[in-house]
Amino acid sequence: MICLTMKDLSYTWPGQDRPILDGLSLQLSQGEHLYVHGPSGSGKSSLLGLLAGILPAAPDQLNVLGLDLGKQSPLKRDRFRAAHLGVIFQQFNLLSYLSVLENVELPARMIPERRNKLDGKASAIRDEAKRLLSRLNLEELADRSVQQLSVGQQQRVAAARAMMGSPEVLLADEPSSALDEKNRDLLMQGLLELCKEHESSLVLVSHDPALAQHFEQQLELRP
Repeated sequence: MICLTMKDLSYTWPGQDRPILDGLSLQLSQGEHLYVHGPSGSGKSSLLGLLAGILPAAPDQLNVLGLDLGKQSPLKRDRFRAAHLGVIFQQFNLLSYLSVLENVELPARMIPERRNKLDGKASAIRDEAKRLLSRLNLEELADRSVQQLSVGQQQRVAAARAMMGSPEVLLADEPSSALDEKNRDLLMQGLLELCKEHESSLVLVSHDPALAQHFEQQLELRP
């Protein structure tokens, strides 16, 4: 099954004359992993924004899980992202008034498609959130406020939340940027194992060349 198809994918920011992305073509099968790298300003985060449906693609240029994102309304793209994509943002977007465990549970509590994969039961949601935290060596922090965590710990919580409810595609924007080598390797091991369990595809943007070894496909972007 084809997970992702880019066909001459281009994007120009409003008010700019030159495209930040120009003519990208690539195909990714379900369960495969793609490593996207390049210098600052080369369009890495813009590409993730297009894949997530946050930025609008042109019709017939970007297909994710059989859906032409360029032909969908902003609302339909938002619903598609919530149901099928796990996103690890650079800024984490954790909710400060919730505990670590509650942050991880949130997608399954709010999104029916994610909840249904866990039988819709509160106990199953909690057990899965605890399992994800354990896989990323965070189980002892479950009851803490996210405001009490280091930046690196927040980054791993964001990764656990993104995997909640077994999304078909995981999009990660510099997920190891705040981690030391040990925790970077722990995060990558956990993400790759979880993606394998659920046959999820992974698209990861990073400046860290040490991560390239984990990926079947690589895409270099240049400004």
